[in-house]
Amino acid sequence: MIFTLYSLAVGEVLYRGVNLSGFQLGGQPLSLNRMMSDSLATRLGFVEAVVNNDVDTGQFVMSEIVSADAIDGLRQLNQERNSIQHIAALNASESEARFEQLLPDVKAVLYALRKLRNVSFIQYRRSEPTPRDLKCRKFDGHTLGRMNYDLCLSDAQFAAIGANLTANRLYAELGEDIFCVSPFAHVVDENHQTYLCFYKKKNNATSFRFERVGTPVGEFDLDGGQFQDVRDAIEGALQHVV
Repeated sequence: MIFTLYSLAVGEVLYRGVNLSGFQLGGQPLSLNRMMSDSLATRLGFVEAVVNNDVDTGQFVMSEIVSADAIDGLRQLNQERNSIQHIAALNASESEARFEQLLPDVKAVLYALRKLRNVSFIQYRRSEPTPRDLKCRKFDGHTLGRMNYDLCLSDAQFAAIGANLTANRLYAELGEDIFCVSPFAHVVDENHQTYLCFYKKKNNATSFRFERVGTPVGEFDLDGGQFQDVRDAIEGALQHVV
């Protein structure tokens, strides 16, 4: 859930050309390294900062999806996850008790984020018969099953993303807004299958680690150079050179 929200928040910030130079997390200014880190707390803090900074402007669709209660609930669950990782392995009865204890909190967070059902991830395939008529694959809500999807771009949508559509990126569709969410949420085609995946961390200057959703062998690496334009855009937003 945090991966999803972070990809949407960064994608919408870049899409709307927002100045991030004044944003801080934990009293520290944002940086590209922090935004590319593997810290879930940092990612959730960024989502919170975006929503809080939108109170007076109301320009983000994200603000309609994420509430303060949802952020607080996710932060608490992430802290619970961290605590479980640092204690001895629980036996069956202890695991069941912990599950029963946390289940109401999980349900509360899912309910608070119910508007995510209106978000679709789409993968552009080609344009035909005109540049505005798109052939796509679509993932709705929580489903991992892809569907064929025909999308006709409006004038505003075509002006915003028409020239930059590429099949090796993932896009989010939120109402009338469509914007790129790669690499933080991404899509890969392997063995005639399409998999959603999330950016986990930067291995080094040239390699990014990703994790497939819903597969036994989840983690894999991709050339980070193919996302240099996104990193450049983040740097520009941090310096207000957008």
